[in-house]
Amino acid sequence: MQDAIKSHDIDKVSSIISAHPRCVNVKKDLSPYWLILISQAPSPTYPLQAAARHHDFEIIQLLLNSGADVNAAGRFGDSSKTPLIMNAASKCDDRELVYRIAVLLLKYGADKKHTDFKGKTAYDYAIEYGDERLAELLKPIET
Repeated sequence: MQDAIKSHDIDKVSSIISAHPRCVNVKKDLSPYWLILISQAPSPTYPLQAAARHHDFEIIQLLLNSGADVNAAGRFGDSSKTPLIMNAASKCDDRELVYRIAVLLLKYGADKKHTDFKGKTAYDYAIEYGDERLAELLKPIET
């Protein structure tokens, strides 16, 4: 699944989901071999996190429509970033795409208040990268 997402192969992602519907909420396999390499490799991520990291709107939409947890996140490193945070924290030059993905994730119930392991929200990253339009969308609602 992760390789299909990384290569933007929506047909393969769709085929995998059809064969294994629950895979949309399963992290990359943590085999014993993976655990040996974990200190040298990126933290394992959920499929939706990977799709957000690679800015693939169509795969994100497919995963969400297939029941992926919009707020899926781990506890450590980059895996602690929800898809919304991964999207906002990206250095993607296509800021319109980043905005569209954020709108989609929010439509499916993404939590603006979630913080990553650094204590930052998606809003904090939007401010950090100077993306005023995205920051306005992600601005926490004051109560």
